[in-house]
Amino acid sequence: MRIALLANPGSGRSDTSGEVLAALRRHGATVEAFPVDEPDRATEWGPDRIVVASGDGTVAKVAAIAAEAGVPLAVVPSGTANDFARSMGIPRDLDAAARIAATGRRTRRVDLGHTTARPFLNAAAAGLSVPALRRASGLKPLLGPLGYPAGAILAALRARPLQLTVSCDGRELFAGPAWQAIVANTGAFGGGSDAGPANPADGLLDVIVIAAGPRWRLALHGLDLRRGRIADRPGVRRARAERVELVRGGEGLLNVDGDLVRGAGPPITVQARVVEVVVA
Repeated sequence: MRIALLANPGSGRSDTSGEVLAALRRHGATVEAFPVDEPDRATEWGPDRIVVASGDGTVAKVAAIAAEAGVPLAVVPSGTANDFARSMGIPRDLDAAARIAATGRRTRRVDLGHTTARPFLNAAAAGLSVPALRRASGLKPLLGPLGYPAGAILAALRARPLQLTVSCDGRELFAGPAWQAIVANTGAFGGGSDAGPANPADGLLDVIVIAAGPRWRLALHGLDLRRGRIADRPGVRRARAERVELVRGGEGLLNVDGDLVRGAGPPITVQARVVEVVVA
């Protein structure tokens, strides 16, 4: 098995690229490591599969490259949240994930979402997710994945609703003040939250809009997101679509797979089943 390894030393754990390289070789793979910002070199090497050891934001970028090259993608979780790996059932343990990456034969095809700025595998979200991620960034070194729910709690204490207009395949779903809008592929986000039910292989994006309401209700919404039950609650609009127009007021930032992205205007689209992921 010829593996091109793309690793990002800036992810949530300390630099594990050397450990991942050693583990892949220990499990019998021929491995060549490439900087994560030089994916063309990795694909030109002609690998049997591409392995990414990083957080969710980088995993999505590498997934787009693997899809374009027609090469399977394997993930060794090395970020803080590792939501995509969780949604695919990939273990967080480095050696166990490396074994699957090097020897696994089962794959699953999943969709790839696209904002105008960058791709995503899990979700693109506006509203409360943006200040929550800002708060979480300072908490992650201390709390790890728990920094995300802690950041959400702190943001909810002061955040104001965002003016949103959301259209799905040309039909307006929502217009007005909202706490949050989530455009989901796997639906996993925020270090353990889930905008489910979402099928990442149906060629559709799942859209969740949490309308503005009493601030105390945010606690219930947060609990519902942790349980994957937000779609069924009062004050929540839900739809599925191939193309989503998400027009937002304020500074216009999006939380895209755990990274703050500016300038990602509408539309948000999806490519059906273009990413082949090595799974357990």
